[in-house]
Amino acid sequence: MEAALLVASTYPQAHAVIATSPTNVVVGGCCSDRFADAWTLNGSAVRRAEIAVENIHGPVLLLSGTDDGVWPSARSAESIVRRLKEHQFAYPVTNRAFADAGHSLVRPHSSTMDINSRRHPLTGRIVRAGGTPLGTALAREKAWNEVLDFLAAFSAIR
Repeated sequence: MEAALLVASTYPQAHAVIATSPTNVVVGGCCSDRFADAWTLNGSAVRRAEIAVENIHGPVLLLSGTDDGVWPSARSAESIVRRLKEHQFAYPVTNRAFADAGHSLVRPHSSTMDINSRRHPLTGRIVRAGGTPLGTALAREKAWNEVLDFLAAFSAIR
């Protein structure tokens, strides 16, 4: 999730990040020209640029699907890991990519049957999240377990 990475790389009060279907760059609004400036800081739009993930002050968990229909989240996660290594990031980083899964990795134990035919609530446009229903369902279960393990490990260090 872009928001989690942006918040944690901007505000040192964030001490851990869980990013599902991450992107390594700031992107505009997803579904309409009305939402061209999805992110602002101090009243100014944040333009497309690589997110300074090396400024994060804590462990990072990245979860992505290899068949993301919204953006290439698995490749973005690899770019994030590469950038963190280049900056000698001092915290643990876990990167999990799930085969046959798309963009919709949240909401474990919920239906995946409409992942490629859901209407966007603002634009009415059909959104193709990618992945197969089975692949996404299995990924959701595994991703949820990764989140629980990450939180348990994080709370043990704090």
